[in-house]
Amino acid sequence: HSRKGSAPHEEFILASTLRLHWLAGYMSIASNNSHSSLVNNGRFTTELEELVDIARILLDNSKRGELETRNTVYVFDMQIIVPLMTVGWVYRHRALRHEAIQLLLRSPRKEGVWDGIVVGKIMAWLAEVEEEGLEARDRDDDYIPEYAAARRIKMDFDTVKREASVSCLQPVKGSLIGEERRREVFIPFV
Repeated sequence: HSRKGSAPHEEFILASTLRLHWLAGYMSIASNNSHSSLVNNGRFTTELEELVDIARILLDNSKRGELETRNTVYVFDMQIIVPLMTVGWVYRHRALRHEAIQLLLRSPRKEGVWDGIVVGKIMAWLAEVEEEGLEARDRDDDYIPEYAAARRIKMDFDTVKREASVSCLQPVKGSLIGEERRREVFIPFV
């Protein structure tokens, strides 16, 4: 069958997906070059905004395709979920993380081993944990400050119980010795 009519659109989707992955990869590598992935002084805000914008475009496009074909989205390769995780886990830009969470929660898709809704729920819990630890002076900041950031985030997935177990360490407010407390949650797949 002929693809002539959809070629420009398909090329746009492929180019957008490539740009999305390049941005996520670039920012992930850049975060490894600092002692803390949170220490970026807003250096990558423009790239994070672009990443979320591209993800939104691709998800909106995917939803149109779902309506036309009535197929649920499952793909073997990484497309949108992992790049959106870069926003929520690596850089923690508060407003963009909330937008990434909403994109994941409203788009039931599975990419490889990742379920977008489950990842969205995990990111929402992480955001809640970190934002409850904010001091009043930091409530209007764009990024989660180092002292409130969860560390050693671990996930385990129980396919029998159909739930994810997520844990992290969170700095204890006011601790002078760097004390951390363990936080844990069980998130159902559905």
